[in-house]
Amino acid sequence: MGVKHVKNTHSGRCGLLAAVGVVTVGLATPAFADSLIDPFGFDESYNPIGVRVGQFIIYPAVEAGVGFTDNTFQTGGNTTEDGFYLVSPSVYVASNFARHEVDLLLDLDAQQYFSEDSEDVVNFFAESNGKLDLSRGLSVDTMIAYAIDHESRGAPDVPVSVSEPPRFQEFDASAIVSYQPNRFGVAAGGGYGFVDYDTE
Repeated sequence: MGVKHVKNTHSGRCGLLAAVGVVTVGLATPAFADSLIDPFGFDESYNPIGVRVGQFIIYPAVEAGVGFTDNTFQTGGNTTEDGFYLVSPSVYVASNFARHEVDLLLDLDAQQYFSEDSEDVVNFFAESNGKLDLSRGLSVDTMIAYAIDHESRGAPDVPVSVSEPPRFQEFDASAIVSYQPNRFGVAAGGGYGFVDYDTE
């Protein structure tokens, strides 16, 4: 139901962006419980097993690496080279109830440059999904998500003259009530969301 935000790095205009030495730390095993969010995005046979705590399974992970770009500000000329490092800790929590479901994904992405401090960014993403089985055929699905992110330099709607990558907050929430006692069913729901750009 939920999809993790794609990490927002440079969308190249005319530069070289290289990332090397990426390290991922987790608890790996060829098994993964059914859940509402798929936070891993690859073959399920390589998904981590997590740590069981009561009726929940916790999946911690950390990604880290270093990189280099020959066009830090994504300009058409007078380019600036710089290196950077990336750190991305995350935790995913999934329920293991006999009935009902709930899960939570928290992700932090930090990209820090060696020289150009104005390009440093820290992004945050959180999402929780739930499924409540009220009775036979009757259920409620909910989703709530919040993100602090930035627009990449080189994006069509980002002026070259901005002093730093534009920041924004995004919020989404929805709920759907479904009733399906047999092969036929009905569903109704609604949602709310907004995007708020930092104008400072």
